[in-house]
Amino acid sequence: MISRPRTRILLLDLYPPATRPFALPFLYLGAFLDMLDIEYRLHRCLDDRASLLKTVEREQISHVFINVIMGPVLAVVEPICHLLKEHFPDVQVWVGGVAVRHLRPLFEASSTIDRVSDANPCEDPEFFMRELYGNGLLSELPRTQARFPSVLGNRNLSSFLHRHVYGSGQVESINLVSSSGCVNRCAFCYLGQARSWAQPVPALVSDLVGLRERRGVGYVEFGDDNFPANRARLDSFCSALKAMGGGISYFCLSSVDVLDAGVLDQMCASGLKRLLIGVDGLGAGHIEQLNKSYTAETARKTIDLVRTYPVDLTLGVVLGTSGETRLTIQELYDWVASVGPEESMCSFLTPYPGTETYRQALNLGFRPPKTLAGWGALSALQTPKGCFNPSISVEEYRDWCGRFCALSTRRYRSGIGESVRRL
Repeated sequence: MISRPRTRILLLDLYPPATRPFALPFLYLGAFLDMLDIEYRLHRCLDDRASLLKTVEREQISHVFINVIMGPVLAVVEPICHLLKEHFPDVQVWVGGVAVRHLRPLFEASSTIDRVSDANPCEDPEFFMRELYGNGLLSELPRTQARFPSVLGNRNLSSFLHRHVYGSGQVESINLVSSSGCVNRCAFCYLGQARSWAQPVPALVSDLVGLRERRGVGYVEFGDDNFPANRARLDSFCSALKAMGGGISYFCLSSVDVLDAGVLDQMCASGLKRLLIGVDGLGAGHIEQLNKSYTAETARKTIDLVRTYPVDLTLGVVLGTSGETRLTIQELYDWVASVGPEESMCSFLTPYPGTETYRQALNLGFRPPKTLAGWGALSALQTPKGCFNPSISVEEYRDWCGRFCALSTRRYRSGIGESVRRL
């Protein structure tokens, strides 16, 4: 047993709604802390700030860890950190997550954030363990090499399970991330810049077997950036899942350029029930501006192929690019309507720092927010930005967004029903 100072960490979830499982990164972070015998608690803040303060006091919390991605949650990070510091000035506040890599100067400028961390126990467990040790959360380093955390080691695993009800049935489900990184470099996507990592397939399948046998999990929603992109890994995964003899169904995200009949045959045979695919535009200029890896023809053919399989399709489109016209939007709308996806999603282009879209926006006169709250407001997926195409009003764009979302048929063919993934 590793000796350690009295350390109690609060993993603080700032993501609504309360009906969803806790923020996904905490599943792996918690398992890693459990492996190191570091005590922690989970807490969902939402709007009950008095409960947060009571928890910090009652549990004698020494550190608060907050994971942030790009999005509206950025607007509440500083107010929450200020609240914590106002009442507990000795509590150390750490902030990590994908947003850190793009907005680091704003996080570091905050007087209420003590540490901005790049560590990820999945991406580099050794590095993260040494960060904990270097900051006094471990009194000594374990003699064994740090490893990718198994979700089964998370003592709070029940907090990440979700009883998914569909039709007349129900199934225990969980969200997992088994890899990160994408070979594509879409102009607007900040995830493509993230460092790639992948859980070894035998370890992933071992987790799935354990989840099924110990917790009754029958449905998994993978949050991997592009789950089928690594064909060799996918082959190994599908073969291993089929060898399990069934019992696990799953959802994943994919790009159109990695899907063909062979991939879809494999995935469906191994339990695939749902796919989320982004076809963010079909016009030639639109596709070029977004730096997509497909053509309009390949996108149409691939989606037509997907629709021949018994899987539910969530189809995502992006509006708000420079040069977009009402005609190109109408053409995209007509195509999505013809596809009839079970779920139709629409979001607006956001110029995230470090992306080609950001550079394009600056050339068009875009003025980046100077606060985290400003980025939180800008990052709302269904808020028109206006900087790329002022010829179409915010009100009209919102109307288009509603129309695209209304194309969801919700006539689920997979037997699983709507997505439980936290968007």
